[in-house]
This record gives sequence, C-alpha cells and structure tokens, in this order.
Amino acid sequence: MNSGVLRPSAIAAAVVAAAMLMAGCTSGSVPALERAAEPADALPGDLTGFSGFDPETARHIASKDGVEYYLAKQSGDIDLVNGVCLVLTTATEPLQWASSCGAGDWFTLEWAPGTVNAEFFRHGVTAGDVKPGWTQVSENVIVEG
Repeated sequence: MNSGVLRPSAIAAAVVAAAMLMAGCTSGSVPALERAAEPADALPGDLTGFSGFDPETARHIASKDGVEYYLAKQSGDIDLVNGVCLVLTTATEPLQWASSCGAGDWFTLEWAPGTVNAEFFRHGVTAGDVKPGWTQVSENVIVEG
C-alpha cells in the first residue's frame, strides 16, 4: 500500500531530474563564443563604446544580403553569466547596427520592421526551428528571407 512517504531513491531521482531541467534552461555553450578571436571577428566602426555586450567577445558568424551577423557575450549593468547578444551591422557606410540580448534558450531581433528579422537558438538550430521563408545562417541563428 502507498502510504505517501517518499523513499530515498524517489527523492534522489526527483533531485537529479530537477537539476537536469534547470541546467537545460540556464546553460549551454555557444560554439562561436568558445573559439579564439580572429581578425574578421572585430566589430566595425565605433561599436566598441556601447554597453549591453562585450565587444572583445564578438564573433562574426555570417554575412547575408548586406548585413553582417555577430554573436557576443552580454555585459554591462545586467552582466548575466549566460547572456548572449546578437549584433547586426550593415556591411557598408554609413554604419547602422542593432542588437538584442538574452540569457534564455531563444530570443529574436527585429531590425527596422520588415527589413531583417533574426532568431537566436542557444541549443543550435534544428530542422524544426527553420520556418518557411527563413534561412539558417549559422549554427545558432536563422534569418527571415
């Protein structure tokens, strides 16, 4: 008969399951941010003075239709351990840019409505993530168009 008392093995299983669930929600490395910087990773223009992301951690991940795509580690006042920023810049002068940051598994960046929409997936883009009319540009990013 079940008396409502949890056995140690059930408690241990619950603790392990909770730890695995929490780890999936708050961690996960992003390969582009783990590799050593290369000259092509340097952000263009004067983007080094803005807060929200650490320009020293920026990694160039793609070019598409005159837009350059970078990932960087989040910094500044928020300074989240797992924060990632998606930074978009124009490939030509005058330099224009936009960024969006998040510490979760997914976030989006809409740059000038109808112009560029991008989504970041911490776990890596899977076939189910790529919606009709969207293109995968890197391991972690898809863009509309």
